[in-house]
Amino acid sequence: MAHLQYSSEEEANALIHKHSGLHGMIQSLLGKPRMLDEKPQHGDCVLTMGGGQFMAGIVYRDRVVVRTKKGVTDWPLHFALRAWPT
Repeated sequence: MAHLQYSSEEEANALIHKHSGLHGMIQSLLGKPRMLDEKPQHGDCVLTMGGGQFMAGIVYRDRVVVRTKKGVTDWPLHFALRAWPT
């Protein structure tokens, strides 16, 4: 995972851009996402939308937990757009 190290928001955005977006970056690490007709499970990595941008999160107790600029928050599970099994 050394190729995904960054030390600033600008470097993180450059990595995401290099993979054609957050979905592409997650897929390069975790493979093809699970179809959402299967409910995401506790611990799964998910792609969600918040504040007009894609965000990565983790399923915890039927919620999507994400880190935002304001801190950690959680959203209903139906906000998940894609899910990768753990």
